[in-house]
Amino acid sequence: MRGAVRPAGIDWAATCADPLTPLSLDAARQLWTSIARRHDHNVDPLLNRLDGLPLAITLMAHQGQLVSPTNLLEAYDSERTALVETGGGDRLTSLDVSIRLSINSHTMSQNANAARLLSILCLLPEGVALSDLPKILPTVQGIRKSALALVAVALVADVNGRLRTLSPIRDFVMEHLPPGGITLEELRAHYMLLADEAKKLGTDQSSKATSLLSIEFGNINSVLRHCWEDASCRTDVDALHVATGRLSMFSYFTRFGDCLPLLEDARNALECMGLHAAVAECTLAIGSMLSLTHYMPALEVLRDAKAKFEVIGYRLGVGQCTSRIGETLRMLNRYGDALSNLEQAKVEFETIGDRIRAAQMHGEHRHHAAHARSA
Repeated sequence: MRGAVRPAGIDWAATCADPLTPLSLDAARQLWTSIARRHDHNVDPLLNRLDGLPLAITLMAHQGQLVSPTNLLEAYDSERTALVETGGGDRLTSLDVSIRLSINSHTMSQNANAARLLSILCLLPEGVALSDLPKILPTVQGIRKSALALVAVALVADVNGRLRTLSPIRDFVMEHLPPGGITLEELRAHYMLLADEAKKLGTDQSSKATSLLSIEFGNINSVLRHCWEDASCRTDVDALHVATGRLSMFSYFTRFGDCLPLLEDARNALECMGLHAAVAECTLAIGSMLSLTHYMPALEVLRDAKAKFEVIGYRLGVGQCTSRIGETLRMLNRYGDALSNLEQAKVEFETIGDRIRAAQMHGEHRHHAAHARSA
């Protein structure tokens, strides 16, 4: 069988740039012919089953390098029947069946860890370099071979040196073959460690850290969100909370990416666990993010965060919220209210002996007071 399969992903990115827009039968035939070796009288019936979806055709055509259209048509009908019988019939699509057939293909069955690796890759929207996989998932045996098997069946593509999956495949896999076990633990640990790079902002290593976090932001964000949404991943909530805070801090100071959904996921999970201080911190982080561009919603969230800190008696949090409220009011040109809040924040910081923050508030107060007089 060696040499029987063409290199996968010949023009995968271009072919699947719009993977869910149906092709005409003629265009579908051209796509099939560009990938598959085998042709017989059942090519058109098979393509009709696939509804003209480029991604479904691409997946099936890679199977067509080894299997005839007639046999693929039989396998497709059998797999569809099996999925319907197991309760997937209400919204079953030709793409679902094509993905399932690819996962159950001979190439995949010859690589015991390929399906497990696929579930992990589906958490990484920005993709990952093949050379990095052994470091990220050290317990997975034959990981390079498994990755190449995924490329061979077109479930994964090498795009600019990074292994990536398309969102329709990610959606299917996350629903039917979600990641778990030690591989998910290793993935979680790796990307939480990457989030820690945000500590280097403002140091002589800031440029390198910013570059790395900009590349990996989407992956870190995706992994952290999955951990907050999946209760089984919350084995170390404190570490997860810290990593979330680091990534949101990076996003806040660099204006890169969107951490609001992540922070909202974290807040919801922490509320369910009754961790009130952490909930207040997440609420403050959400308000801070909003204060960059959405001033009125930010004020509402920041006041909520301040109230939460007051309930638990955490004066530093109260001062931070009050300070941020003052800054947000200034952006709305409400200088009187802004100065009042900055003065209150200074008093809070003085009360807890935080002279540095108190001095900062004093400086901010003087600066904005002068600006208000000249306005």
